[in-house]
Amino acid sequence: MKKFGFVVLGAVAGVAIYETLRQAGYLDEITGAVKRTAGEYLDDPMMQVDGWVDTGKGNIKNAVHKADDTISNFVEDVKDKAQTVQETVEDAVEQPQDISE
Repeated sequence: MKKFGFVVLGAVAGVAIYETLRQAGYLDEITGAVKRTAGEYLDDPMMQVDGWVDTGKGNIKNAVHKADDTISNFVEDVKDKAQTVQETVEDAVEQPQDISE
């Protein structure tokens, strides 16, 4: 029964890795490189063009994925700083300091 669990876990991990690579555009880049190389070997200009198109799609997906990560990190940083400011203000309201001194 343990062996079956490892097989299922391996399959799930494989699917997760595949989806990550697909969303990040790496699979398109790899497909494009393979098509370009095959087109050069077979002397097929259309296959080479298809390879360049796939590589371009992969590069665009990769750039969008990186931009999404950057924006998500920026939003999280802003949320954290806003939370810190809110806590500071709440602390100041709870324990006012005498500023007349």
